Amino acid sequence: PQDRLSDVNVKNIDEDIKELVPNFLSNKSKKLELAKEHLSNKNFDSVAKFGHELKGDSKPYGFPALSYLGERLETLAKKKRPNSIELR
Repeated sequence: PQDRLSDVNVKNIDEDIKELVPNFLSNKSKKLELAKEHLSNKNFDSVAKFGHELKGDSKPYGFPALSYLGERLETLAKKKRPNSIELR
């Protein structure tokens, strides 16, 4: 898994969508705060939904590592394993 995280590179972002990236990241940051709240309330379905969205939305923007993290988050939330999930 670590090698999948090492492929984050801002240079890989397609020029056609580069101007959309700040808004994308801002939106995901806001949703991350909401996911933290859902996690503290043990609302695993909402945490899994955030993970699923992160997984699907991140790769087209040039962030495969975020996509991978979203996939892991979705999986752990569906298994209801709060001790395995840390959102910062």
